[in-house]
Amino acid sequence: LTRTEAEQLLAVLRPKLSYLRRVIERMEQTGFAPDDEVFRLAQEAAEDLQALTAELHGLMVRGNVWRRP
Repeated sequence: LTRTEAEQLLAVLRPKLSYLRRVIERMEQTGFAPDDEVFRLAQEAAEDLQALTAELHGLMVRGNVWRRP
């Protein structure tokens, strides 16, 4: 990825992560059981999306965005 591509990807992913976090919060408020499969998968998706955005951000800060072969 170029720096521009990484920035564009982050611009798309961050709002989606924010939305997913709000959905999880609403699920908690409405009483979803901790072992509910949809609730569990939403939490896992948020964790994975957070890891991806953090990694992309870190690569950009360090200037280590991927180079095309």
